[in-house]
Amino acid sequence: MITRPDLGSMVSIERKQREISLREAGQEIGVSAGTVGRIENWFECNSTTFQKVLKWLGFSILSKID
Repeated sequence: MITRPDLGSMVSIERKQREISLREAGQEIGVSAGTVGRIENWFECNSTTFQKVLKWLGFSILSKID
């Protein structure tokens, strides 16, 4: 399970490794620069944003429908 601190740290590390701004990361993810900043500072985000961020980080989201 990925926690808020984990997600925030992963976004920050990825962004810094790629040397991109909050704005550039937000454009790639599909959210505002402010949202990226809040995620990096461990604030909650909605499930849609969470999924967008995971996809941007290269995670695959699998869901099982019964």
